[in-house]
Amino acid sequence: MKMNLQFFAAKKSIVEDTVSAKEGSVTFTRNGKRYTVATVTKFEAKIEFTKTQIPQLGRVIVANKATGAKLTGSLTMHFHDPYMVQIVQEFIEQGHQPSFDVTVNNADMASTSGRLSVLYENVLPDSIDLSRLDATAEETLERNIDFTADGMRIIEIFKDRTVEG
Repeated sequence: MKMNLQFFAAKKSIVEDTVSAKEGSVTFTRNGKRYTVATVTKFEAKIEFTKTQIPQLGRVIVANKATGAKLTGSLTMHFHDPYMVQIVQEFIEQGHQPSFDVTVNNADMASTSGRLSVLYENVLPDSIDLSRLDATAEETLERNIDFTADGMRIIEIFKDRTVEG
């Protein structure tokens, strides 16, 4: 019986390649100034595709074609960071769009996968908590922000882990 050793090699590297969700960084850029936001505790972004159904003669299954997309996401940060309140004040007083760019880096130094850096452009919050108190809170206050973005760009991508055979 012949064994496929590449199969076992690929299985072993899964642990080494796995990226920790806690490793990485988030930076905001606004008006040419870059802020490392260590107070972000969670960041998620996704793309939602707009699809058009394409009926086909001779087929029972209707095909789908992507005809557009929407970038959405959410971030959670500790409440004490003044950055969000400042962009709201700029919007109210000067009419500046309350948006910014966000760079997210997944970089677990213990992983052999390398680094993934993605820039989300023109991130616009749906709403921003300005003040918050909670006498019954057992933990620290957090700010949750849902957002949309106008674009994304990959700056650096994980190493290719394609296994042939």
